[in-house]
Amino acid sequence: MKDRSIPGLWRKCFSMIELLVVIAIIAILASLLFPALYKAREVARGISCTNNLRQIGINAGMYQSENENFFAINPCPNWGWSKALGLAADCRNLNSYRCPSMKRILSSQYNTYGTLTIGTSWWTTYKELYGEKNTLLFKHVHSSGNYYYLRTQKLKNTSRFPLLVDTWGLGSTASGTLNPEDSKWGHSWYLFTPNDFKEGAVALVHNSRGTILFGDGHVSSPGIGECRQLGFLRMIVNENPL
Repeated sequence: MKDRSIPGLWRKCFSMIELLVVIAIIAILASLLFPALYKAREVARGISCTNNLRQIGINAGMYQSENENFFAINPCPNWGWSKALGLAADCRNLNSYRCPSMKRILSSQYNTYGTLTIGTSWWTTYKELYGEKNTLLFKHVHSSGNYYYLRTQKLKNTSRFPLLVDTWGLGSTASGTLNPEDSKWGHSWYLFTPNDFKEGAVALVHNSRGTILFGDGHVSSPGIGECRQLGFLRMIVNENPL
C-alpha cells in the first residue's frame, strides 16, 4: 500500500511544545513591554494635564484682572471654582478642567482640579510664608452659603502658593477613613486637604508626579519630595495612599 502522506507535512507543523515555547516568549515580551507603554501613556497624560492647568491659569488671570485680583477658591457650598470662573457652564464638558488619568468621570462641576479647603490647618502652618488666613481670604455671606475668595494681591511668595492642584477624589468619612467603593473615589475633586484624607487629596498619578498651578501662573510637575516641601503630608501616589 502506497504512503499517500504529503512529503514534508510533519516537518511543517508545530508541535505542542513548540507552540508553548512561542506563547511563553510572547508572554515574556508583553510583560516587558506593558510597563513601558504604561509609563509612556502617563507621560502623554501628564503633558495634557499640564496644558489644562496652564490654560486655566490664563483664564484665572483674566478673572482676577476683572475682579479686583480676587480668585474664587471656594465660592459657595453649591459651587465649584470652575463654575464661579464661568468655565463650566456646561458640566458635561469638563475634560479640560480635570486630570485625564482619573478613573471615573462624573458630569459635575465638582469633578475638576482642586483648591485648598478653607478649614485646613495648612493656612495657619504656612502663614509666615504666604500671609495670614484672615488677610488672604475674603468671605461674602450669602443666603445660599458663604462665598470664599483669595485676595491674590495680598499673597506672598506667589510662585510657591498652590492655586490649583491635580487631585484624587476620596470616599472618606469625617475621620479620614478611606473608602475606595465610594462614588467619589478615583476622580478629580474640586477641593483638597494637604494634611489628611478628609477631603480630596493631592494626586501624583503621572509616574509618581503631580501637576500644580501656582499663584504666579506657572505650572510644574512635582514629585513626592517637592510636595512634602509644599506641606502636602498626605497624597495619592499612582493610586496608592501615602
